[in-house]
Amino acid sequence: IPRGSAVWLKRQDASKPVYLVGEVGTGTAKTELEGGTENAPAWNMVASPSVEAVDVTKKVDAVAGDRIVIPTDGAPKNYAFKGGTWGYNKTEKVTINGQVGIRSVRVEVDALESTPGVGFWYLNAGTAKNVDWTSEDDQGADAN
Repeated sequence: IPRGSAVWLKRQDASKPVYLVGEVGTGTAKTELEGGTENAPAWNMVASPSVEAVDVTKKVDAVAGDRIVIPTDGAPKNYAFKGGTWGYNKTEKVTINGQVGIRSVRVEVDALESTPGVGFWYLNAGTAKNVDWTSEDDQGADAN
């Protein structure tokens, strides 16, 4: 699997561990995200090639309509880029004039860290773009 790419693994028995084997890469690592539109974003499965958590929001020039979907053991985490910031919607209980209901509230986030070894979906609502995963520590290192 090329650095910065991901694969979807659907297992019959998730109680057994999965081992990732390979060399830790150094130098430049880029992932190209296929382009889409706000009404039809392109689904790109990606993963940081780093062995450290990486803030994805600092690596991608996001546009309105971009989304990041991170699989979890339960419901996936779903973030959207809107109004120049990343965030997600949550519901909360409200009481108005004695009536109880729910409303959706947007929660903005400062960072979205990728977990080493875990891929995620990047829904690109704009033109094709590159994610430069190179860390400041790797600047000037030879590409692998």
